Amino acid sequence: VVEGVDDYWILTALSNLFQRSGKPSLLPEVLVTTAGGASELTYIATFMVGQNLEVVALYDTDTAGNTAKDKFVNSWLTRYKDRKASALSLGPTVGATTSEFSIEDLFPDDFYLPCVEAVYAKQLAVAGANLKTLPRQDQLVKRVESLFKSVSLKFNKGSVCKVLCGRIRSMKNVSELPESTLKATESLFGAVNKQFDLFQGK
Repeated sequence: VVEGVDDYWILTALSNLFQRSGKPSLLPEVLVTTAGGASELTYIATFMVGQNLEVVALYDTDTAGNTAKDKFVNSWLTRYKDRKASALSLGPTVGATTSEFSIEDLFPDDFYLPCVEAVYAKQLAVAGANLKTLPRQDQLVKRVESLFKSVSLKFNKGSVCKVLCGRIRSMKNVSELPESTLKATESLFGAVNKQFDLFQGK
């Protein structure tokens, strides 16, 4: 279970690319389910655990994600003695050392920002905004949102996600991904799959 639809599209696009490349992708029997934010992720994951489903809850690494993850682990999972469920925080799972990390942070600036440019080039030009002067924050999306807000523009990360995923879908092999994205995605898929293997006693 992931926090939002962008997480779903990006993970699915990357998993399909890994599969095309003969690399370990998400297990075929794993169904990615979206929630409407961190707190709803906890609600949906808890409901699924109650239905005796095997569940891995994947949270963003930020205040909302950390709080919701702690609630899921400490307030809900402790009530299920024979549960087959776990929670992962995205940043630590991929080896990130920043205090905040969301799905878009799998990609370096020079891969993600051209996707922003593809959607908002005209608006940015009119506003006189330069994506090369992003403010310093941990999450890439928050940095872009801050720049847009400073010039009174609205940022829709979903529109950028469509361009990003289209770029991934056009790739023939994972070798076309940035090296940092490849390594982080390998770590993420490995961690998620390991949880499901543990549920099966593997």
